[in-house]
Amino acid sequence: MNAALGVLGAIGRPVVSAARWLLEVGGMVAAVAVHATRGATWRPTVRQAFVLAARDAILGALPATLLLSLLVGLGLLYQALYWLEAAGQASMIGRVIVWVLVRELAPALVALVLGRKLIKGWRFCANTDSSSRKGDGSWRATI
Repeated sequence: MNAALGVLGAIGRPVVSAARWLLEVGGMVAAVAVHATRGATWRPTVRQAFVLAARDAILGALPATLLLSLLVGLGLLYQALYWLEAAGQASMIGRVIVWVLVRELAPALVALVLGRKLIKGWRFCANTDSSSRKGDGSWRATI
């Protein structure tokens, strides 16, 4: 009986530990989400830094995303046309382009472009501390 309980304890200990960690992280995420949605918890400097980071992520990444998607799409189209015609399967070009470009490649490329912009914005937020204050009380980026 004790051996069976020891085996069950050895199996259950990591499961309970993982569940406890998952619940702690979920609780922290929920607490941050609740505080982030309340306007009263946002100081004006945090709000300003967030707006700047969001604007840079959206407007700054749009031209790069459009250019990258155009270049990758054209490259993929020409490669697919060449190789599918060489294999005698040119009628499958629509399926191949949709499958590879839309389902696989486009989300990854957009994530790379937006991720770079967001990291740049987070670096801005992390580097604006009290030592970044100008003499007139306004804030400056210390990137």
